Amino acid sequence: MATWSDRPPSTSVSARRFERPYGRRAALGLGWMSLGVVIAAVLVPAVALAQTAILDRILAIVDGQIIMHSDVRAFIDLGLVDIRAGPSQEAEVLTWLIERQVVIDQVDRFVVAEPDSGTVDRRLDHVRSQLPGDSDLELILDRVGLAPDDLRQLIVDDIRRDAYLADRFEVVADGLREAAIGDWMADLVRRAQVRRVSGTGSAPGSPNFGH
Repeated sequence: MATWSDRPPSTSVSARRFERPYGRRAALGLGWMSLGVVIAAVLVPAVALAQTAILDRILAIVDGQIIMHSDVRAFIDLGLVDIRAGPSQEAEVLTWLIERQVVIDQVDRFVVAEPDSGTVDRRLDHVRSQLPGDSDLELILDRVGLAPDDLRQLIVDDIRRDAYLADRFEVVADGLREAAIGDWMADLVRRAQVRRVSGTGSAPGSPNFGH
């Protein structure tokens, strides 16, 4: 299992690297500007930065791996998770992503092989085919801040995850497998270092509420 220091906190579960929203502002060359322009130059970035913080924020950290609100939206908008729309959808998807991450840590620990490109291409075609008729994959990727390679990596991880779970629970009877996997993942989450950011936790009654 990865520890807090094993994974750099500069990447999210969507393999997206964070960049500072604004570079360092130049301190020189402002002497000719009017007071109003100077105030605007200071306040506009501050307002934009506040809007950025509202639009995207950290929801949880799982063994050092960051889960952003945009990650939750990415999995929903791309149809990568089968959770119905509703008032608790984002909280349920966050719980699902936490569970996904602890399983991916196990997959990495046991060095599950990556799928061949053909298998990834077929899964990608399936993702594209499940989008609503008027939705364009590239537009969705742009909206959620992912590159095509980021999506491919998510698919690779999901295929490896599926293969690992199928192998680990192969001997469990079909009617009992889903419950066995759920219990095992819940135990992984209990033993992991999971930090939910205040105000973004699961709905009361969910397995990870307040964890």
